[in-house]
Amino acid sequence: MTAVLPEPRSALVIGASGHVGAAVTRRLVDAGWSATIMLRATSDRSRLGPVLSKVRTIYADLTRVDECRDEIIALAPTVIYFAGWHGVTSQQRNSPEQITINIPAFLSLLQIARVARTRRFVGIGSQAEYGPCNSVITEATPCRPVSAYGAAKFAASSLGAEYCRRVGLEFVWLRLFSAYGPADDATHMLPQLICGLLGGTPPPLTSGVQPWEYLYIDDVADAIVAAATAPKALGIFNLSSGEPVTVRSVIEQVRDLIDPKIALSLGQVPLSNEASWGIRADISRLCTATGWHPRTPIAVGLAETVHWFRARQRPPVCQEN
Repeated sequence: MTAVLPEPRSALVIGASGHVGAAVTRRLVDAGWSATIMLRATSDRSRLGPVLSKVRTIYADLTRVDECRDEIIALAPTVIYFAGWHGVTSQQRNSPEQITINIPAFLSLLQIARVARTRRFVGIGSQAEYGPCNSVITEATPCRPVSAYGAAKFAASSLGAEYCRRVGLEFVWLRLFSAYGPADDATHMLPQLICGLLGGTPPPLTSGVQPWEYLYIDDVADAIVAAATAPKALGIFNLSSGEPVTVRSVIEQVRDLIDPKIALSLGQVPLSNEASWGIRADISRLCTATGWHPRTPIAVGLAETVHWFRARQRPPVCQEN
């Protein structure tokens, strides 16, 4: 059995300005880790807030990861969290750069991690690796991605697992389904819905009949940090709420939190092939390996999210790395 990671714990977070990366960084600092973040010099760091003064920063782009090779090796982080990714918007889902940028950067970081004697490499994957599925998704469900984004994530998980097995680096890959919460990306459905409703004009919507799973961002961060230290948390895991709800029910809850009198434009947008089946995840493997369980009910998480956007009355930021 793998030993629990020793103290003191040091971490490098790739993509720390993103929704997930920033939340993980905050959790690490709260838990007493020595944290270093890697992001572009042009990244919007507003999600990090006060925690930015408590971490060391390495400025680098995914296209030039090797430029900070010596700095990472000297840092010798116990854990590397790979939460950066180029092309996270829907318009970029099928860009060739999903492969040409992300995969080389990912492989370079794995090689740097080996030289730096990093103990564990934690990567953030996606439910898009599975593709459309009309049954409950387990880690044994065959991956049949239907987008370049899903294919690139699946390639990274496969290559990462094999490379780490050969060089003795502990590998964790968390297939994240749908994260939501304060400071969510502007391109996601919930921020678009919330901002539209706050402005009195709800966006066009699908029928919302499909089941979906939403995991509050604080629970996402807790799970990712837990997976970095739990002895049995090795390999691939689903990261979701494990509690499917219809998209329509979520839309209606958000509307009622803002103004119950607003009419919704449900059914104006046809369901895409990837979304038509909905998603239902089995998260028992992750819960058993780490002791983590989702703690935030959907009603509470939606209320917190609406409150955050209402307080700002402006569109959220969207960061790739």
